[in-house]
Amino acid sequence: MRNSRDAILVRLGADFAGVLLAGDLFAAALFAGVLFAAALLAGVLLAGVLFAAALFAAGFLVGVFFTVASMEVG
Repeated sequence: MRNSRDAILVRLGADFAGVLLAGDLFAAALFAGVLFAAALLAGVLLAGVLFAAALFAAGFLVGVFFTVASMEVG
């Protein structure tokens, strides 16, 4: 280093780069968390839709069965 001012500027630049790196890592972790939460929510919603469809199908089949059974009896 030529003088102390250059040393201080280099040190400040290194500190600033460290702050930028820490911010970048924090943003990456935050983005990963958001993606994980979105995937989890999508999975829960898909499971709910599939469960509702299964209940509807079961109710429909039971209704058809009892309708046909009542036609046979009547």
